[in-house]
Amino acid sequence: MKSMDTLRKFKISSLAHVINEDVRNRGFDCAHETINESIEERKL
Repeated sequence: MKSMDTLRKFKISSLAHVINEDVRNRGFDCAHETINESIEERKL
């Protein structure tokens, strides 16, 4: 079970990195889309 927690943390960290890069590059629409997609994925 611990490996699943590690994997989940890695995915969240990667997601945060992508969103931060989009915002730094003024890709607010891309960041917004990424956030919305991740919310939908986590609901499943």
